[in-house]
Amino acid sequence: MRRCILLSLILICMCLCTACAHNHNELILSEEYVTLDSEVSDLQITTTAELSDNKVAVYVCGAVVSPGVYYLPIDAIKQDALEAADGFCEGAATTYVNLAEKIKEGEQIYFPYEEELVDGYSLLDDEGSGKVNINRATKDELMTLPGIGESKAEAIISYREEHGAFQSIEEITSIPGIKEGIYDNIKDYIVVD
Repeated sequence: MRRCILLSLILICMCLCTACAHNHNELILSEEYVTLDSEVSDLQITTTAELSDNKVAVYVCGAVVSPGVYYLPIDAIKQDALEAADGFCEGAATTYVNLAEKIKEGEQIYFPYEEELVDGYSLLDDEGSGKVNINRATKDELMTLPGIGESKAEAIISYREEHGAFQSIEEITSIPGIKEGIYDNIKDYIVVD
């Protein structure tokens, strides 16, 4: 009985679709549901391929109103990432990050709070190049690097505790999980002493 009702509904919908074809209606069938969607022609659908051709994903966090992953134009700068995250929140260190710097695919952009800077928080090496010194950086500082999450930051610290200071930035690729792809993303942001 249930199959007869379902079959009847399918036939009715097919007739309706044929009659309404000039409205570009679309019939979506499954084993249990039959739906006539008359709004399909008005939708703008962006495929993943189209999105990746025009945008890059960045993770904006720290002292911003709306932290999260944002898809920004390929030529966007950190100011655009800040605006996507609804700007600085109260207590942000507004001059710490270079807002004119171009963003990179998969980058984590961390905007620190003023109190972090007062407490000695620093991503900078002693020469003030703005790079993370992987021989002295804390887990949180390492996590500001593109593609370095909590587990990779812990792996970097463990490696340096077991093997001593990194002799070169390339040595970071000796850590399981940090290979050429991640190294290419972070090499411009790291130094050793």
